Amino acid sequence: ARGEKAFRNFLETYPVFIVLALLAHLGGGADALTMWGGIVWFAARIVYLPLYIMGVPNIRSLAWFISLLGLAAMFFGVLL
Repeated sequence: ARGEKAFRNFLETYPVFIVLALLAHLGGGADALTMWGGIVWFAARIVYLPLYIMGVPNIRSLAWFISLLGLAAMFFGVLL
């Protein structure tokens, strides 16, 4: 059940990531900020999944927050 919940949580942020990546690519805003934001988001989500499944609360929250920072970097990269 924890794996399914973690996957549903992933699906909540994945569409935002895809939209930001497409906007960056198609809008010509793909720069270092959007690239690193995407890498940070992806890496943090990879770390988050096993932490969620194992039930590690504090580090899991930190991984989630870092993934949010990655999306924020992508967002600001697209705006700039």
